[in-house]
Amino acid sequence: MSYDSSLRILVVDDEADLRELFKDTLEFLGYEVITCSNAEHAIRFAYELHPSLVITDIVMPGMSGFELCRFLKNDRRTKDIYVVIVSALSREVDYEMSLEAGADDYITKPVKLQSIKQVLKNTIRPYMKVEKWAIRPS
Repeated sequence: MSYDSSLRILVVDDEADLRELFKDTLEFLGYEVITCSNAEHAIRFAYELHPSLVITDIVMPGMSGFELCRFLKNDRRTKDIYVVIVSALSREVDYEMSLEAGADDYITKPVKLQSIKQVLKNTIRPYMKVEKWAIRPS
């Protein structure tokens, strides 16, 4: 699969090691990656840098990943940004809350390379989606 290197991805997670893991993996795959540790900074970056994709953790200090997703999806300037919610818990309720918040995809931790590749495939080729969610909790 060839990736579009012009895709800009914003990773939002309060854990530095997870931000770096996403950054290293996505840059290895050829993408431009911006990271931040909270939703408030993510909103600022979304306005300034116009990423194609936001990958956000759920549990963060201040605004949660669900709240960030709702905010981005309800703002005319950011509503078209794809949002992927990442959860450490494989609970059906997190999956359902992601849907309600307007997320375009959902993956669980520990994140596998194949999950990231599937999310990117879904994001890059939105009109060719076979299924809406890359990984469903079991």
